Amino acid sequence: MNFLKKAIVAMTVAVIFLGVNSASAESLKTLEAKWGTPKSVKELANGVERRIYGEKDVVVGYFYFLIKDGEVVDRGTIENLDKIELKTNTHKMSGLMSSYYKKNNIKVADIKAKYGEPVNKSTYDNGMERIVFGPADAITGYNVFVVMNGRVVDQGTTNILIKDAIEPEGPAISPFMAKWYKNHPKSVAFLNRKWGKPVSVKEYKNGMKKMVFGSKDAETGYNFFIIKNGQVIDRGFTDSQS
Repeated sequence: MNFLKKAIVAMTVAVIFLGVNSASAESLKTLEAKWGTPKSVKELANGVERRIYGEKDVVVGYFYFLIKDGEVVDRGTIENLDKIELKTNTHKMSGLMSSYYKKNNIKVADIKAKYGEPVNKSTYDNGMERIVFGPADAITGYNVFVVMNGRVVDQGTTNILIKDAIEPEGPAISPFMAKWYKNHPKSVAFLNRKWGKPVSVKEYKNGMKKMVFGSKDAETGYNFFIIKNGQVIDRGFTDSQS
């Protein structure tokens, strides 16, 4: 980096941080009220988190803050976002049975006609369904089928029934973002003008909606917004369209 660029970087950082309190005095709550949702969050050693905020500046990159025990302990700039590691709940396909179902088109209606109604169902992150039929055999357990788009893609046995996910009354709302949007109102019409058509809309029992917009960013995923009475009250990032 040449001298001129170093000077620009130093001046830019100084100007942006002039209005920020000293690191020891600023809380995570105050930080998120000013900067909004972080672009990435990474756990470092000794209970410290690195949170990266804002759009990338062409000269200095992204701005980051180090958080420990809910307080800002340091800050600076960084060239790239931290990669977010996302754990995915998926089914590991068997060899023999998955090959069989590739060649034989067996539908969910076919296995229900044979086994009756399932005793347990659950959904994987990639949209596949795990459907379990009983009663359980004393040796092999329950019959389990993995289904995608209405047809069977794998089969096996299990002694484990996975508790069905209970649809929540409504999503968890960030109090920081809710306060920000109260002071900076944004409507659904505004989102549609800026982001286009959502890739998915999920309605909750309490009347709230989750609107997911694409395209998917390689680091942060999709943008989502929580809507109440036609107004945005929260936003964040998600790895899936739902």
